[in-house]
Amino acid sequence: MKRFLVAALLYLLFGGSVNIAVAWVLALRVPTAAPMQTLVWEQWEQVDERRWRIRRTIVSHGLGRLVAAEHINSGDMTEDEGGRTAFSEADILSLLPRVSALHRGSSIRPDTAADAALSELYQPRYSYREFYTGWPLLTLRYREWTRDVRFGPSSGVDRSTSGSSEVSGSLKPITGAGNLPCQPLWRGMLVNSAFFAASVAAVWRSIGLVRGAVRSAVRRWRGRCVGCAYDLRGATHERCPECGRVVRPGARAMRSGE
Repeated sequence: MKRFLVAALLYLLFGGSVNIAVAWVLALRVPTAAPMQTLVWEQWEQVDERRWRIRRTIVSHGLGRLVAAEHINSGDMTEDEGGRTAFSEADILSLLPRVSALHRGSSIRPDTAADAALSELYQPRYSYREFYTGWPLLTLRYREWTRDVRFGPSSGVDRSTSGSSEVSGSLKPITGAGNLPCQPLWRGMLVNSAFFAASVAAVWRSIGLVRGAVRSAVRRWRGRCVGCAYDLRGATHERCPECGRVVRPGARAMRSGE
């Protein structure tokens, strides 16, 4: 029993390592190769006669990845400049894990006081992004908040942007190859780790069974005991004198002429 528990623990640890490795490979390698389906949902709110505030939610999902983003833009726009989609907010949210901030409506952190004071000169843009990765379930994520300030026409300067960004749950400073998610989604971590542990155990067991079957066949063909490889050629024993294993009928006669 103790041996079984130790083996199960080792398989789970190995399965967890494989789970994280798969998630990181999907995060770094797949984006340029695998197609993703994108859903867009927009909500328009007229601030005054010429200014609109647009909330746009975008979800892209593909093999082992899901990217959710929410943007709030405001500026001198007309309603005709925006597109309309056939997707609803419910369609978007149904694709997201329950831990997503988009479910709670708390994804974006606007600096409303500062933006209200500068609303005539500046056009603030807020963006929130969640990146999920993992297979067969999503298991890791990182989040990013961005606030851009764009100079509007009434500011008297060229349109340009400046702003700040905040990232949570990423190993970007370590990898240097883009944002690498490291914040766990515990349901995905447990399910994926168990899945990979069971897969590794099944493969290892299958290899052992095939190896044992081949070894037994070779020993039987050579006239040896399939258990300990004792030479049974020409012997009359019903059991192997070395290990006590029952000798199959005809095994003693195999290759007896050698």
